[in-house]
Amino acid sequence: MKILKRVGLVLLGIILLIVVVGLFMPGKTVIEKSIVVNAPVENVFDQVNTLTNWKKWSPWYKMDTTANITYSGPASGNGASYSWESKSSDVGSGTLTLSDVKPNEHITENMVFKDRGEGQATMDFAKDGNGVKVIWKMEMDHGFNPLMRIMGALFIKGALGKQFEDGLRDMKKFAESAPVKTEGRSFKIQQIELQPGYAVVMSGKIKGDEFGSFFGKAFPASDAFIKSNNLNPTGAPFAIIYKYVPDGLSEVDAGIPIATNAKATGNLKVIELKGGQAVKADYYGPYEGTGAAHEAIDKWMKANGKIEAGAPWEVYVTDPKAEKDTMKWLTEVIYPVK
Repeated sequence: MKILKRVGLVLLGIILLIVVVGLFMPGKTVIEKSIVVNAPVENVFDQVNTLTNWKKWSPWYKMDTTANITYSGPASGNGASYSWESKSSDVGSGTLTLSDVKPNEHITENMVFKDRGEGQATMDFAKDGNGVKVIWKMEMDHGFNPLMRIMGALFIKGALGKQFEDGLRDMKKFAESAPVKTEGRSFKIQQIELQPGYAVVMSGKIKGDEFGSFFGKAFPASDAFIKSNNLNPTGAPFAIIYKYVPDGLSEVDAGIPIATNAKATGNLKVIELKGGQAVKADYYGPYEGTGAAHEAIDKWMKANGKIEAGAPWEVYVTDPKAEKDTMKWLTEVIYPVK
């Protein structure tokens, strides 16, 4: 009996110690981590707002890649939801649903854990220099439960904080490499190295509806000059757009790149093409839609702190005489950068 009494007193002492220590611990556990992502805010926001993207970066998915995941509701935005079932005790089972979604600004994540209660986290997106600062925050209210107060302060905060950091780091990687979305289209922005050279071109100041007729003169004239002078073309017909004015006169050089310098005559001239760093987007479709690619590059450059180092190019890779389907026409939109 004495032994049982002693054991009881020890247990009582431990319980009292937990209660006393717990009372001095915070009633809430707050986990907050952040990271700056160098990508357009639309790309960053989409990593969280579209639930199927969570498989790429979610720290909990990595803990059990065999977990059974079921999606319900819309694919993104308010009401988007997924449920998971895992045999791992660290992952468990539950449901996550998005709410209070403010495009490119805020998302609330409501979580219901099977046999473990409920939780709520938020993600906020704010401009930070040339990038986007993502803040992932979760608050857990332990009330007057002394054991949970101790667990929150000593274990939960550290473990979840590490998971938040891992998730944000992977999200940054995928957001920065994702295609830039604009006007309902996605563009993969590539960094390239332009090779120096020359081009025979025709210069013009033209209105928006005159581009087609101008190119119809410039490209054949450049091609004829190249052939008559036994020169070697080094690429597809292209245009350098020095100034674009939708409702006024745009300033353009249009022609064909060549390997060596030459002396042109008449309304043609030979210009030098500077080499250096550039970014490129591939656009497929009719020529009047290339503005979407220009917009995508502009967003990418602002997000990545790149500055234009020259006028943009449009390279008309597909010969429209050989391919009648305008949706298969490839135009490379190129911006020299520094």
